[in-house]
Amino acid sequence: RKLYSALDGICKPETIFDADELEVHALAVDARGALYAGTSPRGAVYRIDESGARTVIFDPEETYIWALQFDDRGRLLVATGQRGRVYRIDSVGPNASGKVVLDGREDHIRSLARSSDGAIYAGSDQNGILYRIPADGAASVVYDSPMREIAALTVMGEQIYMAALVPAPRPRGGGGAVSAVQGGVTRIRVTA
Repeated sequence: RKLYSALDGICKPETIFDADELEVHALAVDARGALYAGTSPRGAVYRIDESGARTVIFDPEETYIWALQFDDRGRLLVATGQRGRVYRIDSVGPNASGKVVLDGREDHIRSLARSSDGAIYAGSDQNGILYRIPADGAASVVYDSPMREIAALTVMGEQIYMAALVPAPRPRGGGGAVSAVQGGVTRIRVTA
């Protein structure tokens, strides 16, 4: 719920943003150095200046803001949950409007990463789907993971690394124990 800043290697944190919402799940910095934060459970995106002043720039009808990512053109992409969507904000400012560029028909879009060709990759939670969102054009599925959730992504050249989670099988014999969570890192190569 709070963002902290530590300057010049000094480990003396300073609160720079205290959200009205319970959680901050997403951060991004634009080309000019402005900081953006995505909050939950009343999903909103804030722009925070160096003094700590905040402005709501995007307030969709979504419960969660899970990830933020700027594309090569400076447009902000916002991954959301309860209805798994990615919005693109073409012009960042107070009360910006967002265009849905991915309606994943999943509960949550949890992660975003930019590739060197300008595409944005998005990982979902519900069925572990990896989507590719080109700079212009329609989103497409590039990988259907056996995992339930793609919680984090990074792209290096033609390689996409995904941190994925899936519930472990329940022990036989009942007992009603809660399943443990298993996870791992998967790598795929993007081919044209």
